[in-house]
Amino acid sequence: MKNSQPEPTEGKPAFLRAPDAAARLGMSHSTFRIQVKAGRLPQPVRISPKRPVWKVRELDAFIESLVVSAKALSR
Repeated sequence: MKNSQPEPTEGKPAFLRAPDAAARLGMSHSTFRIQVKAGRLPQPVRISPKRPVWKVRELDAFIESLVVSAKALSR
């Protein structure tokens, strides 16, 4: 049975700036920006007018969705 408690975030960032988000997804910064603009990746949250950041949980959920899709295609 899964624990319904949220994962502890101590020492883990909750948000990433674009270069770190791109690296987490294994793509270049420019490809990341293109994919975000096209709506294929999670949209940023603005913590200030010129500071977009991405939620780590949303990025991880996107990665998980790719894994699930790949598994479904391989069946």
